[in-house]
Amino acid sequence: GGRRTHSKRRTLLGQDPWVLEDNLWASPMTANIEVLLPTYNPNFDMITATYISLFFSSDGRIHKLIVSRSMWIHPYHGWYCYFVDIAWLAFVANLVLGEVCEIANHWRRHGLVDCMRCYVAFSSLVDWLNVAWSFVLVLHRASTWGI
Repeated sequence: GGRRTHSKRRTLLGQDPWVLEDNLWASPMTANIEVLLPTYNPNFDMITATYISLFFSSDGRIHKLIVSRSMWIHPYHGWYCYFVDIAWLAFVANLVLGEVCEIANHWRRHGLVDCMRCYVAFSSLVDWLNVAWSFVLVLHRASTWGI
């Protein structure tokens, strides 16, 4: 969370809330206030980040938006987590293999220019976007593991 005054962000961490209230830290020019509440749930070994956003309109109304995001500290807590991830990787590999074989067949039959003209379609774009996003997810997981 923090404080924005004239497009400057100031963090109010560690300050006494009563002192902040007495000092009127939210002025009439305040457009929004964002608060982040991180919590730990030891029963599920999860961290939850709760974002509270307060938006102040010029007519005096306050609109709120509360969003919570949770994640496990240790995402692989059973054999079935590995199984599901390996199955997902197998499906993505099957999709890549199928698309590469389709491109190779079109290329052999029609040549490179006609291959691209016949192959480029919305369904192929969706498949390759799926493969690209899967690659991003794998890279992200690998970076969190330090690989």
